[in-house]
Amino acid sequence: MTAATSPAGELTLQEVADELGVHYMTAYRYVRLGMLDATKRGRSWVVERQDLDAFRSGPSPDASADGAAWDDRLFKRMLAADDAGAWKVVEAALASGMAPTDVYLDVITPALREVGERWADGSIDIASEHAASQIVRRVVARLAPRMTTRGLRRGTIVIGSTATEMHDLPISIVADLFRSRHFDVIDLGGNLPPASFASAVESADDVDFAGA
Repeated sequence: MTAATSPAGELTLQEVADELGVHYMTAYRYVRLGMLDATKRGRSWVVERQDLDAFRSGPSPDASADGAAWDDRLFKRMLAADDAGAWKVVEAALASGMAPTDVYLDVITPALREVGERWADGSIDIASEHAASQIVRRVVARLAPRMTTRGLRRGTIVIGSTATEMHDLPISIVADLFRSRHFDVIDLGGNLPPASFASAVESADDVDFAGA
């Protein structure tokens, strides 16, 4: 999309870069890190004038990560159904010195909560909520290997949710947090009949805790 075909009030990324006095790829990085709101039109990103003004009035994008609202950045990428951008936000948070456990607690969890609240008040539809949740599912899958740490194992935990509870993403997050604390975790997922849950606990070796 060129400047000649941009709707009134919208700017192409090249126009944004020109106004900010930065390279095109720098403006692109601002978008993919959730720092600058943008919408994808076909194969191009466009930015509302008001969003560019808000970006300019905020903290310097080249400042340190102090005060960086990583959860808000992730939330924006989730709503945009931007898998690559969501992971870039998480990578940037990790590169800033944030521990993987803090990414779970201070970035992913608040972003998920915001999605749920937006869906509850009608700000977003169920399709957007599902798409955002799927992005987080893939982010968690990429983070999971970092959560299993070396050290003396503290025991075994079995977790899951019983029948009618379909949401298993929170269970995966909790499982990884336990793994980061040197527990072996058997994650049974969601919507499990109580009898099957009990059977799984009974058949596991040396279970220290079971929760549903």
